[in-house]
Amino acid sequence: MRSKALSKPGKLKIERGDHRAIPFPSEMFAFSYMTDVIHHIPSLPAMFRELVRVLKVGGTLCVVTESHAQIDGRFYNRYFPSLAASEKHRYPDVGEITARAHDAGLRGVAAESLASPSRQVSDGFLRNVAEKNWSMFRLLAEDEFSRGLQALTRDLGRSFESPAAGKTLLWFRKDAQACVIRHTEGNSTRKGDGHYRARNTVFVAAHGTALVLGCFRPITDGRYTENWEKA
Repeated sequence: MRSKALSKPGKLKIERGDHRAIPFPSEMFAFSYMTDVIHHIPSLPAMFRELVRVLKVGGTLCVVTESHAQIDGRFYNRYFPSLAASEKHRYPDVGEITARAHDAGLRGVAAESLASPSRQVSDGFLRNVAEKNWSMFRLLAEDEFSRGLQALTRDLGRSFESPAAGKTLLWFRKDAQACVIRHTEGNSTRKGDGHYRARNTVFVAAHGTALVLGCFRPITDGRYTENWEKA
């Protein structure tokens, strides 16, 4: 992620930080975006309070995630029986995300559901699974993973209809009242969500107007570590 961001044209500032203390001044950004990040965040209240702090009044936040129904609709669940339950334990559902954002003073603007009804077991998909490039596969028992990978390999090229699968885009806006609400303290955290340490959040600031959040280095049980240079 870091190397790809650095290769992009334009003026970028990349910081390694903590979702509880975003390393940028207050009211600096007009837009903040995260995709497939929120399930790695141990404390949603702390994250949203910090995002409210760094957003300008009128600023927008977009959270890209998957609802629990969309997780249940993933076509590859059939290969890994425990995967959907494991993922729903990690992913806060849409209602929880929205509630925590509202608690921090953000106003919900829209929720968009993007479907991906047809998927294929492609060479690229199979390679990503085999290399465990998605953290969810690193959390599976090795025997379940091996059986699923073998079955998936046999189905290379097969297409599946999965109308319930896809992504959800949650849009929020910071209104003037959030400047007061954000000072309210809270300490609730999601149990079992410590797959990525809080300090390993990557913040990419573009031209001083947009903030992109990412995560790296899963450390569930020491099976997999990735240093900063490789991120």
